[in-house]
Amino acid sequence: MTLLQITTLLIPIAAASTVGLLTYFFAIKSKKFDLLYASKIPAFTEISSKLTKFKSSCFGKVAEYRGMDFSPYAYSGSTLAHLREIVEVVDANIIFLSKSNRNKIEQLLSQMGMACNLELRLAADKNDSADYSEVYQKLGHETEKLIELLYKDLNLK
Repeated sequence: MTLLQITTLLIPIAAASTVGLLTYFFAIKSKKFDLLYASKIPAFTEISSKLTKFKSSCFGKVAEYRGMDFSPYAYSGSTLAHLREIVEVVDANIIFLSKSNRNKIEQLLSQMGMACNLELRLAADKNDSADYSEVYQKLGHETEKLIELLYKDLNLK
């Protein structure tokens, strides 16, 4: 057998082996990606649900301050209660969040902490009739932006 004959026999075998290995590795990578998304979407849904609930509560508080009786939003619970719920769900699903989204969530939690201080002060001073709607409006909009960022991270928008 000449070198040419050996080469013509080995090249198809090598090509078939290479194609088989590449297909195997890409199939594994695709399967990992599918499994990640299968876990990531429920995690993001859970986080976004808590954030949406808080956003609605903020806009409900704005409506309450401005005397809008027929607002579609309702103030539900204190900012501290929402803060605890959001922290709990974020801690449980933090592995699925990008570093930039983690930082944005930390910023929102910090702003929520300041709103908690405001609510504590308002509870202590019943005579304070100032309009703090801007605080809640800003929190609502920041929460809305964060929800959009989460969905961008999923590549759904």
